[in-house]
Amino acid sequence: MMDIKLFYNNQQSIKLSYEIVESFRKQNFYIATSKLIKLLGNLDTVAGYIFSQEDFKELADELQLILPALLDAQDNCDYFLQADIIEGDLLPLLQKIQIAFQERDLVQVPDFFERNMIALKQYDFSLYRVLDKENEDEGKNSLLSDKLTLSLAINGQPTAQAFANGQSVLSPQLC
Repeated sequence: MMDIKLFYNNQQSIKLSYEIVESFRKQNFYIATSKLIKLLGNLDTVAGYIFSQEDFKELADELQLILPALLDAQDNCDYFLQADIIEGDLLPLLQKIQIAFQERDLVQVPDFFERNMIALKQYDFSLYRVLDKENEDEGKNSLLSDKLTLSLAINGQPTAQAFANGQSVLSPQLC
């Protein structure tokens, strides 16, 4: 059984990857290198898992090609190459891993309905009343349940997903 911590560890690695690339590109090498150390620690945990799973073999093989190149660039203090490898190779792999974790139903989409209704009551009471009445009449989340599905984006954040003309459409991150 996969530990939920792996999902959040990988989510943090995706975020760190963006921050590292940005820091390298801005020539903030100390900050980037410090964050890279954290990223490599996260990768060690995730790598241990994906190398132990037969159905993750393709992802493990891809990681085996990326890591030596990244470590070689790090040894040579080639900061721009490190940024390129992280952005062009490692980040897409981390996103594939995150999708694979989500496909295994490791995490569930949090239910923000009640929290959003409390906030809506303060900021737009008339809309709150409409939604609250609909909720009472049809059951929780019924207003949107036929049109939208809550899912997780690659970064692990909740998002709304709609289907139009046979295609999936994702909303911006929900909070």
